[in-house]
Amino acid sequence: MPDGAMSAVIRLDGLPDTDAEELDDLTTGLRRDLLEIDVQPVIPDEGSDPPLEAKAAEVLTIGAVAISVSPVLIASVVRLMESWIKNRPVRKLTLLIDNDRLEISHPSRSEQQLLVEAFIAKHAGQ
Repeated sequence: MPDGAMSAVIRLDGLPDTDAEELDDLTTGLRRDLLEIDVQPVIPDEGSDPPLEAKAAEVLTIGAVAISVSPVLIASVVRLMESWIKNRPVRKLTLLIDNDRLEISHPSRSEQQLLVEAFIAKHAGQ
């Protein structure tokens, strides 16, 4: 992990009718977009609980990615999550860093914007 980088997990919660294949496709798309903003590595998260309908082979690839992110990129990651959820069939994106959790749901509200700014300020200043 690069100096100053933090371990984090981003979890995707699909809509009620999202199946395992669609969730896998969404996770792959999120991974690709994170790599485009220089977040590396972006790997399947082994610690997340898989959806109940997931098969054993899908456990590592569905619904969550583990990332290593420097404080300077936290704002970019959160902004990506905000724009990403607006254009995808996703109910919620959750960013976990240490014991902090930021949940971004659809649609974004002004109250949520305040939480986003506080989360960024806390972790971008590390």
